[in-house]
Amino acid sequence: MTTVPTHPDSALTLLFGPGDRNPELMDTILTASNGGDLDRALKKLPPPTRDVAAREVTTATAELLDINLVDVLLRGWREYADLTSAARRTLAAPDTSELVSLTSHRVRMSQQPSVAVLVDGRQVADLRLGLSLVFEVKAVLARVRAGQLVAVVSGNCDVTATLAIDDVDIVSKQAQFELPGEAALTKPLRLLPARDYPPGDDGAKMADAAAAVSPDGTVHTHTLNNNAEGHERQKQAVQINALAATASPVAPKADNEQAGRLRKLQELQEAGLLNQGEYEDKRAEIISSI
Repeated sequence: MTTVPTHPDSALTLLFGPGDRNPELMDTILTASNGGDLDRALKKLPPPTRDVAAREVTTATAELLDINLVDVLLRGWREYADLTSAARRTLAAPDTSELVSLTSHRVRMSQQPSVAVLVDGRQVADLRLGLSLVFEVKAVLARVRAGQLVAVVSGNCDVTATLAIDDVDIVSKQAQFELPGEAALTKPLRLLPARDYPPGDDGAKMADAAAAVSPDGTVHTHTLNNNAEGHERQKQAVQINALAATASPVAPKADNEQAGRLRKLQELQEAGLLNQGEYEDKRAEIISSI
């Protein structure tokens, strides 16, 4: 495992560095896929088309790995009782704030996105990825106000990212986050369910994530699972025109429409136009139609 000296902002940057990461990422994908479905599919294409396909698969993979590291860490903190208790107290007394000390703990996230390759409308390969992020957090002091996390006062953590292709670990890198002084968040983070906040409250929202805390204190977040909008974001498709040697991303129309309906439903609920029961019923109806 390699230690990265810079401060990466995403899983993609941590694994492949800043700047133009596509050449290194492409080499990684093609090397790892040697002898697999993607390799066999590319070899059947004429050279110009093959080059286009390799670039498009790389671009799609880069998009899937472009996950903000701080967002993942903050999402894990929503599961800690000390933070949620402070959130409830400060929500009841909006003019107050609390400093909450988080002892050393671990936040772990895993995803299994994929890239489908289609040639003239027919799927010829499926690149299966696995992304793991592990945060080792040490002595964090956080500020909570009005039911939201508004700042990280001090602390540090080590983050390790591991990328697998077709169930084989390909690259693993580590970096350290230092949090000296009071670092205000770009947007406050809600620590409680949306229904606990006053109607019309414009507090920051985050993507749904299933999370669980194991006995050793590790928070496991399987981000975007069991969420139609999130599931769509974990899939990419690349359409190759073998004759014209062109490529374009493909997004399933029906899934995109359902994701848009879910987003609109969430906005209505948070604006106070739907109560919790109505929101849950409509959400279940949309998901069942996918």
